[in-house]
Order: sequence, then C-alpha cells, then structure tokens
Amino acid sequence: LDSSADYNTISLSTMIGNTNYGLYAIGASSNLLPQNYFWGSNGGAVLDSNSRYNAIRLSTMIGSASNGLLATAADFNTVTQSVMRGGLSGVSMQTGADFNLIFLSTAISNSVGNPAIEIVNGSSNSIIRSYVQGSTAVYISGSTGTNIGGSVLIATNTAGTALGLFDGSRSLTLSSSTLSGGALGFGLQLGLGNSGLVRVSTNIFLPGARNGVYVATQTAGTQVWITSNTISVSTGAYGTSGVRLEGLLTGATIQNNGIYFRTRGAMGGMAAYAFSAQSTLGVKFDRNRVNQPGVMV
Repeated sequence: LDSSADYNTISLSTMIGNTNYGLYAIGASSNLLPQNYFWGSNGGAVLDSNSRYNAIRLSTMIGSASNGLLATAADFNTVTQSVMRGGLSGVSMQTGADFNLIFLSTAISNSVGNPAIEIVNGSSNSIIRSYVQGSTAVYISGSTGTNIGGSVLIATNTAGTALGLFDGSRSLTLSSSTLSGGALGFGLQLGLGNSGLVRVSTNIFLPGARNGVYVATQTAGTQVWITSNTISVSTGAYGTSGVRLEGLLTGATIQNNGIYFRTRGAMGGMAAYAFSAQSTLGVKFDRNRVNQPGVMV
C-alpha cells in the first residue's frame, strides 16, 4: 500500500513475502485489514512513515527472520484480536510510532536477544488485555506515556524482565496486569534516568523473579507510585526482593501492597527481603502487608 492508498479493505487473504514483507504500507491511511495472514522473511506486516488510522483485526503476522509487526513513524493504528510472532520481536514500534493500540492480541518473540514487544522513541502507545511472551516481554526505551493494562507479560529468559523502562523514558502506567520475570531478572525494572509519573497499581507479580519490582536512580522530579499490587517472592540461591530501590533519590510512594513469600528454597548464603532500599531517600512505605503463606521456616 503506497502513499495515499487510503480507505481500502483487504480481508480473508493470505500474503506471503518469501524475501520481503507480507504487508508493506507507507503513507497509507484508514485501511481495514480483517482476517488476514501476513508472512514475510523481513517482516509479517510493516506500517511505515505516515501510515495512520489503519485497523488490523483477527489477523496473523509472522516475520520469520524479523518482526511480526513493525511500525515506524506510524500513528493511531490499532491491532485487535491478532497474533504477532517474530524471529526478532513480535512487535517493534520505532521512532515516531505514536498513539498506537494493541488490544486483545498475542505478541511472541522467538529470539533470545529480542523482546516480544519493543517501543523505542514512541509516545502514548497502549497494550491492553494482551498476552506477551519473550526472553524479555516488553522493552520500552526513550518513550513517553506508555500504557499497559489487563495484560500478561512473561519473560522466558533466566535474566529476562517482564517489563523494562529505560533510556530517559517519561511516564508509565501499568495496571491490572500479571508479570513474570526470570530467576536473575525482574518483574518490573525501572532503569536509570527515567522521568515523569510512573504508576504501578493492581498488578500481580508472580514468584520466580529475582526482584518483583526494581527501581534505580530516576531524574529529579520523577514520581513513582507502587500501590495495591500483589508481589510474590521465591527464596532462592540468587537473593531476592519483592521491591528493591537502589539509588532512588527522588522518593516513592509504596502503599497498600501485599508482599508474600510463596515458595521456599535453598538460599546458598543469600538473603530474601520483602522490601529493600539502598542509597534511597524520601520513600513513603505504609499500609503494606508482608506475609509468608505456604512457607515453612
């Protein structure tokens, strides 16, 4: 679909790109793409510059050696009830991909080194009621206002993270989701130098990750709210924390959470903490419950 290929409908079709893309759109807008199968060695479906308001529904996008879906400088597109699988990422949103929505969909990466969904230099993108699985499930870099709600994020790599926010990203909303990180990884990792308002509420962090929630040093003025979550911790040989703050000088509100030790294991001289803070200032920690249901000590 080339520039100004607008208001078209492609449905119930199979498109195979043996050495290229299943679907490639550049400057194409307001197209309806229901119930299709897109397969390409270089990408299942690509929404390139100024492709806007396109709707992909009930479709499968497979990039055998690349991304299932790639969006670059493409805005206001929606993907609903679809499957995206890639030899790299299931979904890759690159610079200028803004206000896009993934809803009731599945994104899977077959690559050890690539996340199932990556959002790089994008703004106001949303992942709602979707299933995401990869070595790292969701990786957000240099992006603003990402919203993730009602989703399941599974990291399959030992060092994998269910959701990582990095590289000066600004603001994040994570709610009503289930996250599982690797034994050396994190459920949620807020890396160095992010800013804005980070809201983490009503989520379930499954046991198994080294840290359920990890927060590093953020920029001045950053607000971090961690409220009403269920965080399960497993004891193990690596040392674990339900919530770990490291070098966080801008403060945080940690409130109304339940932190539980669900399983036991050999510690190997390491320690397990419900809450751990190092070189951290201005934290408000109140009305949280820490307990050990099902663990014999």
